[in-house]
Amino acid sequence: MKKPVVISIIATVALLFIFFGCCQQVDTGEVGLKTWFGKIVSDSLPEGIYFYSPIGGNVVIYDAKQQRADFDTEIFTKDLQAAQVKFVVNFSLDKGHIKELHTNIGRQYEKKLVEPLSIAAIKDVIGQWQADELVPKREEATRLVYSALTNSLTRTGVKVDYVSILNIDFSESYEKAVEAKQVAMQEAIRAKNITTRIEEESHQAVITAEAEAKAMEVRAKALEKNKGLILYEAVNKWDGKLPVYMMGDNTMFLKELAVPRNQPR
Repeated sequence: MKKPVVISIIATVALLFIFFGCCQQVDTGEVGLKTWFGKIVSDSLPEGIYFYSPIGGNVVIYDAKQQRADFDTEIFTKDLQAAQVKFVVNFSLDKGHIKELHTNIGRQYEKKLVEPLSIAAIKDVIGQWQADELVPKREEATRLVYSALTNSLTRTGVKVDYVSILNIDFSESYEKAVEAKQVAMQEAIRAKNITTRIEEESHQAVITAEAEAKAMEVRAKALEKNKGLILYEAVNKWDGKLPVYMMGDNTMFLKELAVPRNQPR
């Protein structure tokens, strides 16, 4: 083989190595970008194998699967109560905006983008409520954080998949104050229930007394109009025993009770 041919082959191989000497595999769930001396020279690359030059070339890989970011930050409520909040943000990268994300933010998108916007969103939302409103409204607060974070991150190429507030820890002094308030409220409710019961019992006693007085009044009037009712009442109350000693007008009572001779006893 002639020397010029050999040199030509070597030069061709060298050029091929320079331009295609390296390769990079993009796996499922990843997105690649081919660069040349730091400049993006391709659209977003799906899974596959890509060759690039070892001199100035590169294939940058981004993870497009769902990722999780855990945060622990101090916040202040509307009434200036401090609390330590732990929350989670699940997010993923929009494959169609990887070029913009790489150009504007780079590979440290979680630290530079997701973290500050997540903390800003939760501080803004928590700051809208009083401390005693926050715990019962945690689900509503979570929805508002998700909405605020979605609005701020979507345009950057990051999609918010899920937000969860794991824990809201107030200061010990505030928690003791809340506990004391709850105990006082329970005592107030118990006292109110006792007062209501006493009032109801008093009301029922008045009704009963009024009914008895009314009945006695009706009976007294009836006795005044019909003297025979007096004897009827006496008979109903008599136990059948005659008194040992009788004085005064007691004989009248016996006369009234006497059984006629022509009637069987």
